[in-house]
Amino acid sequence: MSEQSLDYTNGDRYEGMTLGNMRHGKGVHTCTNGDCYRGYWRLDKRHGRGKATFTSGMQYEGDWADDKAHGSGKARYENGGMYKGEFRHEQRCGWGHHTFPTGDHYEGEWLADKIHGQGRHTFLDGSYYEGHWAAGERVKGILVSGDGSTEYTGQWKEEARHGHGVLFHKGFLKYTGEWVDDVQEGHGVCVWADGTEYKGTWKGGVRYGRGIYTRPDGYVYDGDWRDDMQHGQGSCRYDDGSRYEGSWEKGQRSGEGKCRFANGDVYVGLWAVDARSGKGTCAYESGDKYTGEWVDGQRQGYGICKFADGSKFKGEWEGDAWVQGLAHPGHTKLKGLGLSRAVAGVPATFTILARDELRNRRLCGGDVFEARLRGPNSIEGTVNDNNDGTYTVNYTATLAGQYQLCITTDEGHVADSSYSLRVLPGRPSARHCTVTGDGRRCATVNRPAQFTVEARDEFGNRCEGVDLGKHLPLEVELKLAATLLPVTLEAQEDGCYTCTFQPNAPGYHRLEILCHGRPIAGSPFSVKMLSDGPMSFVQVEAEIDTGPSPQQDFAPIEDQVKKWELIAAREYQFDGTADGWDSDVAEEETPEQKYIKAHPDVPVVENMEDMWKVSKLQRERKRREEQAAAIRDARAAKADAQKTAAAAAVEKVSPMSTSTSALVSGAGNQTFTLKDEAVSSGFSMMWKSLAIGSCDYECV
Repeated sequence: MSEQSLDYTNGDRYEGMTLGNMRHGKGVHTCTNGDCYRGYWRLDKRHGRGKATFTSGMQYEGDWADDKAHGSGKARYENGGMYKGEFRHEQRCGWGHHTFPTGDHYEGEWLADKIHGQGRHTFLDGSYYEGHWAAGERVKGILVSGDGSTEYTGQWKEEARHGHGVLFHKGFLKYTGEWVDDVQEGHGVCVWADGTEYKGTWKGGVRYGRGIYTRPDGYVYDGDWRDDMQHGQGSCRYDDGSRYEGSWEKGQRSGEGKCRFANGDVYVGLWAVDARSGKGTCAYESGDKYTGEWVDGQRQGYGICKFADGSKFKGEWEGDAWVQGLAHPGHTKLKGLGLSRAVAGVPATFTILARDELRNRRLCGGDVFEARLRGPNSIEGTVNDNNDGTYTVNYTATLAGQYQLCITTDEGHVADSSYSLRVLPGRPSARHCTVTGDGRRCATVNRPAQFTVEARDEFGNRCEGVDLGKHLPLEVELKLAATLLPVTLEAQEDGCYTCTFQPNAPGYHRLEILCHGRPIAGSPFSVKMLSDGPMSFVQVEAEIDTGPSPQQDFAPIEDQVKKWELIAAREYQFDGTADGWDSDVAEEETPEQKYIKAHPDVPVVENMEDMWKVSKLQRERKRREEQAAAIRDARAAKADAQKTAAAAAVEKVSPMSTSTSALVSGAGNQTFTLKDEAVSSGFSMMWKSLAIGSCDYECV
């Protein structure tokens, strides 16, 4: 081996180690075009470590074998790309890292100068593909976007998604299925972020063919698709429960189809633009059935409707209603209990079913009806238009009796008007019952007496034919002091109780009539029991009206219970209503009430205001007495000072000293005498009549 320079006929030149005339060892070969190799040679071939630089811009530095790049090395290509890795026979082969001019870079396996095997290609925007390659093309792997929001995992062909794969778009959808030329095609399942799902066939990236579409709200479609819309034959269940089965066009019901609506209606016929249009039949949940023409979901054109009540209408329809005349009074029908009877105070009702001149049932309102009752009083009913050909009539009568009900229109009486109608009395009301009969006011000792309790409702109607024992159970107490007098009650069919008793002692008795433990209207009453002797009824009436004679040593007895009952009722109605006064509802008897009933001789103050009135009366009486005493003392002093005019003074004082008596009869029959006429008259004006509980105060 020697070092020498070799010049070639083509102009190339070599300088370095040689073996004879062959390049062998380390040397530099420069070509006439400027290409240059600097490195090791073996038997005139590049072999070992060396660096080749080409005028084209390509450069290789690394291992050589048999005059070719072979082994580990790095290369820079004319386009600016750079590779560092393994070479075989001047081709990238094995593991290597390549940086592309675009800024992308790949690290992985190579074969025959192409990406082949496992590797990762990272793009300039941060997205990357990692998976299997074949001859420079992706075969199967995962592609992730730069922001990580989208990724595809699956098969590839010619740099496009092809075969089976999964596409995940964060916050939007997930598709699992077949791909062709980078779009969904074939069978696949797509689930959107809101829970919506499609499972079926795809074509060109859209739903196409047969598939099932579901939504979280309950909407389900199973049928044909075209261009991402329902098209063809399919069935659908809507979120409100309605079901449709039939033809579709561009996502809307169109053609022949059957729909069962959520309200129970069933339609079979033609559809257009997602609404009933054309000829069809609808069986309504109410029992009505229409067969005819439809426009935009409404009955329009010629059609026949058979109603649930058996009536039928044939003719023209417009705006989902038939085109017809006004209600015909002779064909219109009435129904309801309010046509024949009612209860006093209870709203009664009946219905008007309007019919036109062809006896067709009217499906809309607008007719004018009037309803009047004539009888014990005149009542005008309220007519409410239900806007469906029916009218509801309401009225309330308060007086019981026989009425005539007239229903009319501008053209005359409706149906068979007028109708005979009876208003029955309401439920008996204790506070409206009346008590009549001689036994209510007086009776004679040892002789049977009788009075009647008439059951009446809150409007004063006599409650005839009522089960009094059930609806108006009465308790009657007739007593003198603590002595009870038995009273016999007998319920009559005419709505009255006949009450019979026989007094055994004279005097004023207390008559109390209770219903559910509460007094009826006017109760309690005072009943005077007369001695057993010859006395005409006129005399009894006169004695009751005039009271005891002046020679008696007691004042007339006044029915103070009745009097204060009226006062209390008047005060109770101060707010303008008596609601709650003398309620018919039975209340549980309190311990205090039980004690009072067991000890009738014990005085009871039920109104605390009475206590205040008693104390006020006592204070007023004391003040008046002190004032009268002061006047007497002053006049006596004046008389002593004027002894010279004693006679005149005596004449002046004498009429004033004459007592003007004021008899105050009250609790305990106490009597007070006022000596001064002015004081007495003032006292009389203020306390002319004051009743407290069962005590009477009367100034005379």
